[in-house]
Amino acid sequence: MSAWEVWDPWQAAILGGHPCGHSYREGIAKATEPCGEYVQAPPEEAAERRREIAEQAQSLAAAMREDLEQRAKEATRRAVARLAGSDSESEPLATIRRINTPRGPGGGAVNWLALKERVGRGWYIGQLDWTCQNDGARVSTRMVLAEDGRLLEGDRGLGPRVRPGRYLSFLRSEVIAIVGLEFDMTRCTNASLEDLATGLLEIASGETHLFPWGQSA
Repeated sequence: MSAWEVWDPWQAAILGGHPCGHSYREGIAKATEPCGEYVQAPPEEAAERRREIAEQAQSLAAAMREDLEQRAKEATRRAVARLAGSDSESEPLATIRRINTPRGPGGGAVNWLALKERVGRGWYIGQLDWTCQNDGARVSTRMVLAEDGRLLEGDRGLGPRVRPGRYLSFLRSEVIAIVGLEFDMTRCTNASLEDLATGLLEIASGETHLFPWGQSA
């Protein structure tokens, strides 16, 4: 009888043991196949897959961006059509130059504004706060719709409407001061471009108490 078969631990301690007739032998562990989910692809296949995923993401982003730009352009067209058929009369648009005229021997100077170029007619529709997608800078731009369908930038250094000339300003009509450049939509982030399109569509729908746009990231 084996000592380990004795219940009493004191007797187990004084009784001798005998072999059980079985032997223990160290075996070699057999490797099992890894689960297919964890099989690692060769480096070149993994790199190719990453490239494909990146290209798909770029294509999707480009398609989304193109859609936003087309939406903003269509919204511009619709807003012009709406304003042209409404009671909102268009106003003359012009680029402005600043003139500094010396007073004479006494010194000093008089600063005044003069018409540089008339650029058709249009409507001042308000100010858009937008974010530049290149550097994340926040920009505020006066927005002007021209009768010919262009979306123009207002002159930042002046008010929306000015009376060019030096004397008898009450005899001169106002103009909307612009910088002569069409607004470049490609500079806007997607969120700002969506704001622009939304605001223009609100104008196109008849909400001409401008301007409900802006404040987007």
